[in-house]
Amino acid sequence: MKATITSLLVVLALAVLPSALNAQSLQTQSSSADAMTPERWAQFSEQVVKALASDHEGLQEGALRMIIQYGDNLNVKAARNDMKRIYRSSKNQPLRRMAVVAIGSLSDTWAVDYLRISATEETSPVLLKTIAAVRAEQTTRLEGEPLLVQEK
Repeated sequence: MKATITSLLVVLALAVLPSALNAQSLQTQSSSADAMTPERWAQFSEQVVKALASDHEGLQEGALRMIIQYGDNLNVKAARNDMKRIYRSSKNQPLRRMAVVAIGSLSDTWAVDYLRISATEETSPVLLKTIAAVRAEQTTRLEGEPLLVQEK
C-alpha cells in the first residue's frame, strides 16, 4: 500500500511540470501541457482517478489540483463519485472547497445540477459561496448567460 501511494505521488508530481509560482515556470508549465500527447493525457487521467479513489488526503488534494488546473485535458468523469465523496464527507474544509471547484471544472450539466442540489443542504457559508461562484461560472460557460445567485 505504501509503495502504491508513493508511486501515485511520483506520477502526480512528474506527469506535469512542478507548480512553482513564478512567471517563468508557469510559462514553461503551460507549454509542456500543450506538448503532451493524447496518450499521455489518458495515462495521466487514469492516475488522477486512482489518486481520488484513495483515502490519502494528500493524494486527493494533488488530484483535485490537477483537475482544476488541467481539467480541459483530463478525462476524469469516472471519478465523479469520488469527488462527491470528498465534498460530502471530508472533515477538511479546504479539501471540500477544492472538490466543489473540481466538480465544477467537469464542464457539464450534471456538475451544475449536482452543485445546485448540494447547495440546498450545505450549512457552511464558505462552501455556499464557493458553490455559488462555481455554478455561476459553469452556467455562463454552458449557456452563455450568467446565473444570478442569491445567498441564503
